Amino acid sequence: MLRKALSITAVALLAACDGENQGGTIGGTPVFPAELAGNLNAASYDAVADTLRLDMDLDGTAFVADYTRRPDLDVPGYEAYVARQSPDRSFLALFRENPRGTLVAGAVGDNAFAGDAFGGSTYVRIDTWSVPRAGTATYIGSYAGVFGTGATDPVRTQGTARLEARFAAMEVGGEIGNRAIVGGAALPAQTLATARIDANGEFLGATQFPDLTTSGTYGGIFGGVDATDVAGVMVFTPIQGSTVREFGSFNVARCGTAGADPACP
Repeated sequence: MLRKALSITAVALLAACDGENQGGTIGGTPVFPAELAGNLNAASYDAVADTLRLDMDLDGTAFVADYTRRPDLDVPGYEAYVARQSPDRSFLALFRENPRGTLVAGAVGDNAFAGDAFGGSTYVRIDTWSVPRAGTATYIGSYAGVFGTGATDPVRTQGTARLEARFAAMEVGGEIGNRAIVGGAALPAQTLATARIDANGEFLGATQFPDLTTSGTYGGIFGGVDATDVAGVMVFTPIQGSTVREFGSFNVARCGTAGADPACP
């Protein structure tokens, strides 16, 4: 299957509705919620050529860079890219275009060398789509994230995303479970509190610790005909009581469709 080069800032949705489904095709420029975009202004990602260019605003300092592909830092399902803004500040980005070619999601974060976390996340739909107006669906697949601790390089995280969509109510929610630092300690699961699916097939809601205290924000978008896929991003505190911020993404298939995760029921 041909995987497309993508300029994330140049792709969006033209919506159309009928009595049973809502859907559309491609065109225009999307608007990403500020809570999720963070310091990220624009991104250009080519999954075939393994290239990634990010435009970031670091408190008034522009940082536009071509990131270097680092397969040794890949998190399962997500391609890793790195860049260095200064001798002390490094960035790690994790991006994924799904195998069906319907969605892209990615996140980037620095090593928090000065005690503050800089980064951002983005998602975009890149093909024809529709969302049913009845029934339910389960989506399961891998999650990847990044956060800084002040060390030389950012920390990578991994987990399992599980989302449940209730299309009659136009609601979605779920969890990022099995969370851990890659090669390191376990991390608390993150609940994705119930969020409304809007007319564009997008959603925005709160992330929560297991005790249901709010940790941050998540958002995403459905893709494919009959919502075969869902992608989303998260900006949240991964460790309760900490000032650390994690930037992460998921891009997973609907159970029962081609390419669904083996963990699907």
